[in-house]
Amino acid sequence: MVSNTGKRISLKNGKAIIGMQYITGDRLKLTGKSGNYSTILMLIPTQNQTDTFNFVKCTDADSNHYAVVQIGTQIWMAENLKTTKYRDGAGIPNITVDSLWQNDTTGAYCTYNNTTNTDTINTYGHLYNWFAVNNSINIAPAGWHVPTDSEWTALTDYLEAKVARAVN
Repeated sequence: MVSNTGKRISLKNGKAIIGMQYITGDRLKLTGKSGNYSTILMLIPTQNQTDTFNFVKCTDADSNHYAVVQIGTQIWMAENLKTTKYRDGAGIPNITVDSLWQNDTTGAYCTYNNTTNTDTINTYGHLYNWFAVNNSINIAPAGWHVPTDSEWTALTDYLEAKVARAVN
């Protein structure tokens, strides 16, 4: 999912300076947390730098809170969706029978291997059929939407350019 507005909210002010040693080529994944919100920064340090965590609300109809990450100018969810409800609170049916899933023409979700294991669901989220994803009452958290083709293209263009710069 991608943010509709990219609007950032400031939850707390605080400054912390953390000295780190690194070797050229190291990659860092930093996760900032403030209350229910978390933001991920992916860094390849090249010099001393100051980084800021911007917290963006991303909460679904089941009150699951998702970490976000900024990639280029876009803000994306950094986790897989795991809601069982549409944005308006209407339930999404959980279909666990393969033949019913294949023939369904309404919105539905399932889990990997139809597990009820909370750790698996928290790690992988749920799988949704196209009817759930494309439903007008919206599966995405408030302020978010399913990415469009042009948003996917902007993401891949940004990443391809970043890789090309890193290689050269």
